[in-house]
Amino acid sequence: MRQFEIVLQNKPGQLAEVCEVLSKAGINIKSIATEIRDESFGMVKVLTNDERTTRKALQNAG
Repeated sequence: MRQFEIVLQNKPGQLAEVCEVLSKAGINIKSIATEIRDESFGMVKVLTNDERTTRKALQNAG
């Protein structure tokens, strides 16, 4: 397993979009944590069951 760190805009729906991308790819989230960087951006740290598929799904989502 590998942890992925994803920088997101600090606005409603951003975390949901990440979870939807992973769900559609059949990826199970083992652990998730968030932190606010500033008023504009935050970070989500996700640990999944499938490193390769997670990386591909996130890259395809942009």
